[in-house]
Amino acid sequence: MRIIGGSARGRKLVGPSSDRTRPLSDRARESLFNILGPGIRGERVLDLFAGTGAVGLEALSRGARSATFVEQDRRALGDIQENLDTLGFADHGTAVPGDALSFIRRTRESFDVIFAGPPQWAGLWSETIAVVDARPEVLAEGGLLITQLDPTEDDGDPELQVLERVDARTYGRTRLLLHERHSPEGAVL
Repeated sequence: MRIIGGSARGRKLVGPSSDRTRPLSDRARESLFNILGPGIRGERVLDLFAGTGAVGLEALSRGARSATFVEQDRRALGDIQENLDTLGFADHGTAVPGDALSFIRRTRESFDVIFAGPPQWAGLWSETIAVVDARPEVLAEGGLLITQLDPTEDDGDPELQVLERVDARTYGRTRLLLHERHSPEGAVL
């Protein structure tokens, strides 16, 4: 695994040390950042179920203001911290131990881009979308939630109030769902 673009382009990443992590392929990651484009610069990024942290690290390399990585596997969290240190991003990245959904439920922070790559076939992709939708202040107005899942898992969104699916892309055995936060008609958020 390596950083694909930006200031750390071509640099190799440590990990995964855990067999529980399933990194986003280089092809899917490159496509994701082509979708996000230069708009990632200056953004606050949250990498949930972070695994290797490749998405958040890529965002930092491309100019994101900050990245918060939430991961409960201690070995994977160690890999993320090592990559932050090695790439010189330690001042802009925070590795947080714990459950991703619990983090969303308790954080007081707001993010411009949230990436979630939960374990497959556990229903966590739709639960993640529902939890973010229930706490819209976690995602900045106009912000994007990107969820990674196996294409066979996508059986439609849960009922949503402030998130709207704006795109879905499939790259082999990886599907990326893009949801944008909007204000419901007449609502003041």
